[in-house]
Amino acid sequence: MKLTFWNRSLLLRLVLAALGGFLILVLVIVRQGYGIHVPYLAAVLSGVALGWLEPRKGWILAVFQVVVLWLAYTLFLDDSLKNDLSAFSLYGSLGLILVGGLLGGVLKRNVV
Repeated sequence: MKLTFWNRSLLLRLVLAALGGFLILVLVIVRQGYGIHVPYLAAVLSGVALGWLEPRKGWILAVFQVVVLWLAYTLFLDDSLKNDLSAFSLYGSLGLILVGGLLGGVLKRNVV
């Protein structure tokens, strides 16, 4: 059996990464008046989960989720919902997803 880089489980987890990106976007918008803590927490947990699911290829899932989140924010959001706090939450979440993906992959490889 030949193992390929793009296998079925990775493609299914890409869908999970896209759903997580949309969830974080909703948290950025809904919680925009209250602070950055909830979107940041969701971003870290989402990134760690992606790294844990795919310890060797989790970086692809994290980058995909970052791209989905940024594209959904810039293309599908009204300008009335975009303000300084939501932009700060968005760009902070992008970095936290990448760091969380790295952290989750390292934890899975070294702990389990």
